[in-house]
Amino acid sequence: MSFDPVALQFLLIWSVFLAGSGAILFLIGRLKQRNLASRILAWIPIIILMFLAIHFGKWVFFALILAVFAASHWELTRLVEEIGFLRHAIALGLALPWLLLIQFHKMPVWALLSILLFLGPVLYLALFMKHKHPRQIFPFALMLGAGFSLWILLGRAGGFRLVVFVFSVTALNDMTAFFFGTVFGGRKPFPRLSPNKTLAGYAGGILSAVVAAHVFRFAVPELNPVAVTLAGIILAIAGSLGDLLASKIKRIHGVKDFSSMMGKMGGVFDRCDSLLPSAWIASIAFLYFL
Repeated sequence: MSFDPVALQFLLIWSVFLAGSGAILFLIGRLKQRNLASRILAWIPIIILMFLAIHFGKWVFFALILAVFAASHWELTRLVEEIGFLRHAIALGLALPWLLLIQFHKMPVWALLSILLFLGPVLYLALFMKHKHPRQIFPFALMLGAGFSLWILLGRAGGFRLVVFVFSVTALNDMTAFFFGTVFGGRKPFPRLSPNKTLAGYAGGILSAVVAAHVFRFAVPELNPVAVTLAGIILAIAGSLGDLLASKIKRIHGVKDFSSMMGKMGGVFDRCDSLLPSAWIASIAFLYFL
């Protein structure tokens, strides 16, 4: 059986990274600190699922996105009390059409609408949300529907090359920021909003994202080295902003994680919060400017 070459390179690079990071942390005696071992192991099924979705293509990838959307939607709606059937139905009506339109129809008009619609609820949640309220289910749903539809868009536009690049750079920034922050500690720029994030973690994450962007440059051969470096920095910043927005939502609702669906790594949306703004910025950059 022959594998898709982009999917195979994706799997091999991630395998080397996960094995190497585990070995390094073991050698410096930090593997047990804050459950780093379990966090590394938890990424293995994520990478395998991404590999299978990329290899088998459009419909398997769509099924994966739907599953992740459904889990994230459940995690966010359970934070809001007294929702009721009608609000659930309206929320799904706001979210699902964007996933279906991007999957089943030609892209340009629906892609642009998803890009624009994603920004509205994100700005509302970031700037104006201060207290719990049942109506928060609506911006949650619109953010998820428009945001995850952009991953379908990236998959359709680049033959999954853009998915490999954007996912890998963003995920590695997220992982290494946590590792650097745990190992080196240091000043916490957002002690109330995100008390576990440190300047060392952010710096290490951005540096790792730039390195990852060059490692995964095979997926975006049209970019020169300067553009690849800039893409790594921008995706790292976008992912970090998504993580801060998720932290704000959790603080307002008084929870540490969105759920315990992924064990020590928290909920599904705890792992996806950085991926949605990265897909948004990547959709604009790759599809409309590059």
